[in-house]
Amino acid sequence: MEPIDLESHVTSEISVVVAGNQQTGKSSLIANLCHSAFSDQYKPTVGVDYDNRILDVDGRYIKLHLWDTSGQTSFLWVAKRHIRTAHAFVLVYDVTDAASFRSMRDWIGLIDRVASARDIPKLLIGTKLDLRHKQMVSCSEAKEFAIPEGYEHIEVSSKTGKNVTAAFYILALEVLRYRRLGCVRKLGFLSPAVTFPDIHVHEDPEGPVQDGPEYSHLFKILLLGQERVGKTSLRFRFCKDYYAPGYVATAGFDYSTRTVLMEGERIKLQIWDVSGDPIYDQMRKGYYRGANAFILVYDVTDKATFASVECQLKDLDMSGQSEAPKIVIGNKSDLGHKRTVDFSSAADWADGWRIPIIETSAKNAANVDSGFLKIVMALKRQLAPWNKIYQLS
Repeated sequence: MEPIDLESHVTSEISVVVAGNQQTGKSSLIANLCHSAFSDQYKPTVGVDYDNRILDVDGRYIKLHLWDTSGQTSFLWVAKRHIRTAHAFVLVYDVTDAASFRSMRDWIGLIDRVASARDIPKLLIGTKLDLRHKQMVSCSEAKEFAIPEGYEHIEVSSKTGKNVTAAFYILALEVLRYRRLGCVRKLGFLSPAVTFPDIHVHEDPEGPVQDGPEYSHLFKILLLGQERVGKTSLRFRFCKDYYAPGYVATAGFDYSTRTVLMEGERIKLQIWDVSGDPIYDQMRKGYYRGANAFILVYDVTDKATFASVECQLKDLDMSGQSEAPKIVIGNKSDLGHKRTVDFSSAADWADGWRIPIIETSAKNAANVDSGFLKIVMALKRQLAPWNKIYQLS
């Protein structure tokens, strides 16, 4: 079989500016993405370097034009030229260097001043994840900084390749989503991109709901469950309506929003995706405080993940969350031939806890909206006597 000519199959092109301080690993990041290469020797970028990579994004071939800018202040004028015409931005810091992380605020300020539009997909990347034993910037600290600034966040290792392709896959998906909504210009079209509010499609027949400051209720919902049960896939499917087949472990926590229309009221949802890795157990409990509801996820093909749900429920009770609305979701229902958790038995168990249960598939979207909207309805009924905006602590 002859190799596929990827260039002839490219359907979209994306210009990405990669910026950050010197020695944070920007060039190594791009070398790993484009050539699966890594070098321990440091070679500073002079001005700007260029490389490219064609990614298969949900069956579409997307060409990324990657502009590796110098971290030296004397070359900022070069970086500004590329920032003005970029379709997406990647800011890079070194997880072992707190100063490189603190500098992110300056880089964000530069992008905000120079970019042709503020509403452009942006990603904050912490490099050198393989040096976790020397880590000076925690993942949770970085996410808490990134989210209010409108940046997605992920940690990677250019040395081992961990999360490198996944990071740019997520960025490319976001650019395609923005383009589908008419918000990001195509390559070569130099007029400014349109500034827009985020739009999330919902089940109401009247049309999409625009995510913005005007809403009746604001709810914080936590996704809990062991590793690899599909919490992140459920969040992506519900909030952004896409599914990524590869597994990317959540480091600490992640976060998305969606605004829905229910019974004539706009309800904004903050969906917090908390890592199932045991090393985050103590941090996870800190996120219980201020949460309005909980979604407990297990994998229908893994009986151990179902058994862990009861432990999580007991933990929530001991943390003062016994009255908070909850729902149990059995994910990966599309893998019925590998099922080890019988739904009727799981439903009998859930009845004992007086908690609703539903099976979903993040892959084919089966019951995903239904699962989330059941918990929203429970929250709305709980708060029915009041008609005001609920801000979270």
